[in-house]
Amino acid sequence: MPRPRTPTSTLENRGAFLHNPQRREDRAGEPVPTKELGPAPATLTPFQAKIWDELATIIPAGVAFDCDRWVIERAVRLMSKVRRGVAKCSEVSQLITCLSRMGMTPADRSRVRSMVTADAEKSTWDEIDEEAPVQ
Repeated sequence: MPRPRTPTSTLENRGAFLHNPQRREDRAGEPVPTKELGPAPATLTPFQAKIWDELATIIPAGVAFDCDRWVIERAVRLMSKVRRGVAKCSEVSQLITCLSRMGMTPADRSRVRSMVTADAEKSTWDEIDEEAPVQ
């Protein structure tokens, strides 16, 4: 089974496009989410809406946007079954998959951290490097 595609932001942070600039052309026009996650959908029960709010507060910053609402809704519905004690083993597995895709397991969180905070951690030296001509 092939490896999942590495996000463009991760490749940029690693400097992959400096080494292979032609790889950036393959990713031209990639959509960038801009809207916040927003409130819980009206189709959720009050119990599920509380889980939505809880999840929205603990998910790492810069990870979930409006285009992720469906996967988050799925995670919320699965978590409500877990909390009520009626989740099947396969549903718990689906929940773990949803959570890991959002960087909410220890191993996945380390990957998300490098993607989200790399832009925030730029120093003055990074700006100087960007302005310097490439030789």
